[in-house]
Amino acid sequence: MLATDMSDSEVCTAAFFRSRGKDVVTEKEFSMVVSIDLRWIPAKDAPGLAKVLEADGCVSIKDGYIRPTIDIDSVSVPVTYRPSEELRARAANPVSAEKTANEDLFEKLIDLATSNGMTIKDFNSECRKTSKTLGIMPAVAGLLILRDRGVDVSSFYNVIDEYILSN
Repeated sequence: MLATDMSDSEVCTAAFFRSRGKDVVTEKEFSMVVSIDLRWIPAKDAPGLAKVLEADGCVSIKDGYIRPTIDIDSVSVPVTYRPSEELRARAANPVSAEKTANEDLFEKLIDLATSNGMTIKDFNSECRKTSKTLGIMPAVAGLLILRDRGVDVSSFYNVIDEYILSN
């Protein structure tokens, strides 16, 4: 697979973990490597880069450890790789990047619901009701609602898993 087929977050993740030669690092090690060793971003933005990669579904962060969630061996990384300006900007403001990723997920669920005959108003109403009744996040409720209506939502399983883990 060519690097052009991959997102910048996937290439960034693969480049980082290949440079380290291991499949798990601490958050502190990640910050030091991307800022000091690789000189990709300022040290103050390094934790933000980890959050952006997590929001994009490329890494998981749990108990202070960062692990790739993608197959880094299948990603083609240019020898002179540096994260794009957009990725560095998102790292400088990770809260908005995470919020955007969560909004995108719910937007996709709304699009799927409307393409399967539900109105946005009805879908949102059912999501709120199910979320409150079951004590779950609205996006998870939306996924359950669509599944119960016979819509194939299997393509959302990894995305929703990352969404749950990041919130």
